Amino acid sequence: MGLVRNVPVEWSMEELIQNLKVPMGFGEVVRARRLSRKSVSESNTTVWIPTQTIVITFSGQKLPPHVYAFYTSLPVETYILPIIQCNRCCRFGHIKTVCRSSPRCFKCSQSHEGDSCVAQSPTCLHCSGSHPANDPKCPEAARQKEIKIVMSQDNISYPEASTRFPKVRRSFMDATISTHPSSNSRQKVPPSSTVSYKKKKNSL
Repeated sequence: MGLVRNVPVEWSMEELIQNLKVPMGFGEVVRARRLSRKSVSESNTTVWIPTQTIVITFSGQKLPPHVYAFYTSLPVETYILPIIQCNRCCRFGHIKTVCRSSPRCFKCSQSHEGDSCVAQSPTCLHCSGSHPANDPKCPEAARQKEIKIVMSQDNISYPEASTRFPKVRRSFMDATISTHPSSNSRQKVPPSSTVSYKKKKNSL
């Protein structure tokens, strides 16, 4: 999948595909779609505005350096697949509307949806860090980004790409603390009750 910029919005995808020429040895154009950017109007309505950037899927194993349309040379970049995370279970690779897993809170990592959570201190479901599970700075989010880059550059599947990067694991202690917050506090013995055996023996 290649990324092509500066394609006028007046060009329809049907017109583009019909007039697009690919250098020999790089396959053919399978499909093309235009990317849109999200915008919020003054009435708080979300609208999607077409951009001059399109994504082209080629049948070949390598991307051509350029494609040609209407006597114009268009450079082709590698399209990096976006990271998708579910707002229901906090896992990556799908969205909430198609989720089949049990809910997990992105704030406290417990078995409920995060929208109704009132926890003050977040605990990441993926790495036990003190941040929400949907924090883009989470190590697991960084791992997912690297996987997507390898998938795009090497044209391989997610399972194959994911084996190149070790999973972010939660320690047993972290998992226990996040499940039972009270276990993090240890009872201290008052200093007055701490008497050495030697001192006790001399007092007899």
